[in-house]
Amino acid sequence: MTVETNQTISLLLPTRGRKEKCLRFLDSLANTAARPEKIEIVLRVDEDDTESHNISHDHLHTKMIIGPRQTMGQYNTNCLKKSSGAIIFLVNDDIEVKTDGWDKDVVNMHCQYSDEIYLGYPNDMFKKEKQPTFPIISKQLSDLLIDPFPNSYKGSFIEYHLLDIFMRLKKRGFNRIHFLENTIFEHQHYRLGKGTFDETYKNRDRFGDDMVFISENENRKFQAAKIIQYLETKEYKLKTDSLPGRRISKRLFFKYMMETAFVEKGIPIKWKLYLLWWFAARVVAKLISSQLINHIIYRKKNHSQQ
Repeated sequence: MTVETNQTISLLLPTRGRKEKCLRFLDSLANTAARPEKIEIVLRVDEDDTESHNISHDHLHTKMIIGPRQTMGQYNTNCLKKSSGAIIFLVNDDIEVKTDGWDKDVVNMHCQYSDEIYLGYPNDMFKKEKQPTFPIISKQLSDLLIDPFPNSYKGSFIEYHLLDIFMRLKKRGFNRIHFLENTIFEHQHYRLGKGTFDETYKNRDRFGDDMVFISENENRKFQAAKIIQYLETKEYKLKTDSLPGRRISKRLFFKYMMETAFVEKGIPIKWKLYLLWWFAARVVAKLISSQLINHIIYRKKNHSQQ
């Protein structure tokens, strides 16, 4: 199809302190791409990470954005604004691409949706179908959402934010979630023994965005309603572009859990049950983690006083 050859893929790549990892990822992208000339890498690097300021690749078109430390939502939004592709692909620097012609797979998926409303993702060989670790959306969808990657997300949950929106579409009969099972973007995460525990992992709060995700719930409801209206009428008339997240509080967490369990009708039952189980498990994990950290600090303090 001639339409395939004209689609550019923009990969949004925030990176910090991982020049070598980043270059290995870019090598794997270029070495497996069918049409590397139709691939654009938009890098977002911090001002104080001077070693990463000259990251580039001989066989890929790269754009570099240098700025102050920000949230992951802001990083990806910065990259999105500088991108030019019809296909938007969020990636990390700890990836190794294992599939020849991966870009052809992505473009073929894009071309299956004439309205360009979809949430695609490759197989990361970790979460696999369960989680869109590296989400793919169209520029058309990002324009419709206006703010697809909210600034409030500090380091994670952007993929769950998008997935929750598309689960609401699925509930209304629009199943636009597309898993590219045979397109391997292997996540070289330290928890799998595939990478080292570096400063980037160390400085990320594993539970830092739980309450942010909950506070963005009303925003996701609105965004889902806007997309559904667009799919049904090919236009949208909702006046507000986005809703502000609610103030984060412990009360909000329990309100969200109760509403999800007994009031929420806009998401599939399996997704509802998963969210309830997942957040309950994360609360327990956070408590255990806090207790372990406090125990280690206490032991070190006592040891130093002896």
